[in-house]
Amino acid sequence: MQDDINNTKAELLIKVKHLREQLKKEHKIAAEEIERTIANVQTLSGVISICSYCKVVQNKYATYVSVEDYVTT
Repeated sequence: MQDDINNTKAELLIKVKHLREQLKKEHKIAAEEIERTIANVQTLSGVISICSYCKVVQNKYATYVSVEDYVTT
């Protein structure tokens, strides 16, 4: 009986260790994705001329279009 309990504890500890490692990997991947997204936003914020009031963007032809139209073109 005691051996079964010890085996179960050992199995659970192995599972917990495995889950922690998996979470660390997933956290690292998510953190890297966030960093890339932040870098892209910072790059775009310096490039796109956008009105903070009416949310229109100046395109390469110096005309203003909606954000939706700008993103889809």
